[in-house]
Amino acid sequence: GVARDAGNRSKVAVYSTNERIDAIGSCIGERGSRIGSILKELNGEKVDLVLYNEDPTVFIANALSPAKNVIVNILDEMKKHHIFLFTSDRNEGWGAVLNEAMSCGCAVVGSNTVGAVPFLINDGVNGFMFQSENLNSLEEKVSHLLDNPKLIKSISLEAYRTIFDVWSPKNAAANLMILIDALQSNNLSNIPKFGPASLV
Repeated sequence: GVARDAGNRSKVAVYSTNERIDAIGSCIGERGSRIGSILKELNGEKVDLVLYNEDPTVFIANALSPAKNVIVNILDEMKKHHIFLFTSDRNEGWGAVLNEAMSCGCAVVGSNTVGAVPFLINDGVNGFMFQSENLNSLEEKVSHLLDNPKLIKSISLEAYRTIFDVWSPKNAAANLMILIDALQSNNLSNIPKFGPASLV
């Protein structure tokens, strides 16, 4: 997957199905040749390449590296609950917690102006967006979910599908390679229109 705080930092999850291939090294290229062109286009925005792992505990630890003593039992809590409220002070950038909530099958109700919400949530399909700083909007969306248990299930399933079918590390890696090729050839027409490493 790709998490991006435009103009500041991006985190890109990469992997290889071949154990003999260094996924991170392959994306960087010899002496930074591959990643260098992307960094140039991003005007020096920092890009962190993170080694993907199917075990969420290992993956989160990789993403937060070099942070120590990472507590990841939040995922266990997400798996026990059906609704996740994503309110924010707008200081978290992408807000990877949204990706995690959706991958755990939570029906997300998120502010329309924070983090990845505008990119990941299709309002009413795989989650709900409420108007930022509007408590009535938040209450309306949450009440609608609580009054419709079947809707919670369908939203949860679509949220899960969004993360694993569209924003998967495999798609992110493939789209990143398309983006690199497009930037190097100066042909932006091939860049994906939605999902990781897209024009959105």
